[in-house]
Parts: sequence; C-alpha cells; structure tokens
Amino acid sequence: VADYPLYGTIANINAFAIGAALIKPDIKVVLKWSSQKNVDWRGEFDWEGIPVISGPDFIKPGSEEREYGLYYTKDGEFVRLAAPIWQWGKYYELIIRTVLKGTYSAQLPRADQAINYWYGMAAGVVDVILSKKLSYYSDKLISILRREIIGGDLLPFEGELHDQEGNAHSSTQTVLTSDEIIRMDWLNDNIIGEIPPSWKLSESSQKTIEVSGVKEAVE
Repeated sequence: VADYPLYGTIANINAFAIGAALIKPDIKVVLKWSSQKNVDWRGEFDWEGIPVISGPDFIKPGSEEREYGLYYTKDGEFVRLAAPIWQWGKYYELIIRTVLKGTYSAQLPRADQAINYWYGMAAGVVDVILSKKLSYYSDKLISILRREIIGGDLLPFEGELHDQEGNAHSSTQTVLTSDEIIRMDWLNDNIIGEIPPSWKLSESSQKTIEVSGVKEAVE
C-alpha cells in the first residue's frame, strides 16, 4: 500500500516488486493506494487473501497506527517482519559537510557531477531491522544483500526491466540513471495495480500531487 503517486514513490514500489521477484520469480505484487477515494485497502487485501503487506516506511508523527514497514496480518494477528531504519542525523551531517566543502547542489545528479545526495546503506543513513520471529535464513539473506548493496554490486535497477505493457526500460547491459529512477512513471511487469489519475484521489491528495505527482496521476 502506497500513499501518493509521487515521483520517487513509484521507484520505491518498483524496487520492492523487483526485489520480491528475485526471491520468487513468479510472484505478483498487488498495489493499493491509501489516498484513493472510496477504497478500503485493508478490506480488499483481506478479501483477496493477501496477509503480507508493505506499508509506509515509518509512523506519521502523532499517529497510533502500527501499519508501517513489512508486516503480516491475518485473523487479528499482527506481526511486523521488517522495517527500515533512517539515521537522519547522519544524513544531515553528510549534507552539511558538502555545504562546507562547497560541493552542495540542490539539483538532481548529472553525469558530470562528482556527488549526489541519495545516501543509503553505504553511507550509514539507511538500514533494515528484522523481526526475531523470522528464520535465521532470512538474517543470512539480508546480510548478503546488505553487503552487496553497500559494495555497489547489487543495483535494483540494473539489467533488463519491463513495465506492465511489456515495454523494455533497460537492457541487460545498462543501469537506469538517477534521473530515470526518480522520474519513473511506469510500474514493473509483476505489479497488479495502477498509477491512479488525480480524480480517483481524495481532495487533499490531489493538491499534493499537483506539486510533484507523476504524469498519469495528474491527467
């Protein structure tokens, strides 16, 4: 379940779907939007028999909801399986250091720029925490994936990629650029769902996507 169809959000959805397919090639990811009008996404997931849900990355300030990260829910049982950890202090420290060095730029990274601000695992800004209820095999797998990501040997948007219509967006020998990733307006071929047009979203959501919504969402 995603909130708004914004640039960047689509990349997160596609990365999740691609990662899931690496583990189970025939897997399908059902996509729902919490900002869509007259839609009970919780009820729809339950009716469709989908117990494992990837929700928002973190809790909204002041919210009592527990539906964030990757979690399992069925027959009243709620178990969080994994969740991202964001080290915002580390992130802002890195940004401030680039400002002091005079290398800061608010623009998206270009091929001729030496640095960008998409700090992740390698910079110690993002990590993942796993539930103790998961198998130790899951711990081993995450350790391998974490090591490969930090070393730059695992890139979610490397190699052949196809959208829901079967159109290729990358070849076996290429990696999507940062600009191509942030501006994604298509869904990976193993996703069941859509990027909703603005008229399907709540009024408050429509105002949000007017600023940075993907083109399908604002048509």
